[in-house]
Amino acid sequence: MEFSLLQAIDVNQKALTIAIQIGNKLYQMRCHQRMEDHYRCLGDHEKAEEHQELAQRLKFEMELTCSICGTEFATTDVQLEVMPCSHIFHALCTPLLMTRGNSRKRYCPRCRSSVINRPTLV
Repeated sequence: MEFSLLQAIDVNQKALTIAIQIGNKLYQMRCHQRMEDHYRCLGDHEKAEEHQELAQRLKFEMELTCSICGTEFATTDVQLEVMPCSHIFHALCTPLLMTRGNSRKRYCPRCRSSVINRPTLV
């Protein structure tokens, strides 16, 4: 089993190198998450924590949390909505956004830009 984990780490390291070269932070994060799991299985908690920290940093950089409820998007399989300004929220949270304050003026909680139409479902 240890040999297959070492092979998986090697494959993930190669995938991570490619993700870094093309600038794909989502796949960089996923590679770090997989490598964290592999190192935990091998009992190398220092390396596992290093990859966990790198994945968390990338998650923060990509703003993968709902600004309304504060929950991470990746932790649940729920529908998301994209505002006209490109900020993303849980579909269940946006009705809260749309009912706050003056019913004629609605704003994105992230950047305060005007939201005239209903957000797009993703």
